[in-house]
Amino acid sequence: MGTDPGIQVKWLSTYVNIIVDDISCLEDEDENYDYSQLIIDHLSLKNCRQLQPSLFLLAKIWDVLLNNASSDPLMTKELKPYAPSLFIF
Repeated sequence: MGTDPGIQVKWLSTYVNIIVDDISCLEDEDENYDYSQLIIDHLSLKNCRQLQPSLFLLAKIWDVLLNNASSDPLMTKELKPYAPSLFIF
């Protein structure tokens, strides 16, 4: 609690950071992504799942970003629980 928050970063070469480099190269000519080969090439990603946010959640995020303000906490408290997103296996 008494320390200043911060980010510690370090540059990694492509040869050391292979998975991230492979992820950045997944986009094809049609701007689509195919993650199937990535999981085959890197077995450590086998248990990872892709998050598909709901339209409601995306709308809330865009609202916050576009208006540079957060949602009214009293209105947020009144929202009914629902699945804000789905995991794709």
